Amino acid sequence: MKTAFLIALAGGALLYAALAFGIYNGLTRQQQGANDFYSRWVGARALILRGENPYAAQTTRAIQMGMYGRLAQPDEDQVAFAYPLYAALIAAPLAFLPYSLAQALWMALLIF
Repeated sequence: MKTAFLIALAGGALLYAALAFGIYNGLTRQQQGANDFYSRWVGARALILRGENPYAAQTTRAIQMGMYGRLAQPDEDQVAFAYPLYAALIAAPLAFLPYSLAQALWMALLIF
């Protein structure tokens, strides 16, 4: 029984890796998107890598620059990190990766 579980676990891990690889090569490496995840990723990087507050104005500015290429206008979505703090902790393992790869792994996790 233990062997069957390990085989199923390994198969699931391989399937997840293949899915993430396909998403990365076919989508996220060439065309980044998933803006909802971007604010989580930047917030996680601020918290985990730099010890900064993910709700701080400087984090919001970093998100805006990444998404818009400029600061948001007053009538635009401010795209701030607007999640409970644990959202940054959930995304924390992906904070160490480049965005396109982190995005592919996140998307594969949502599909898987």
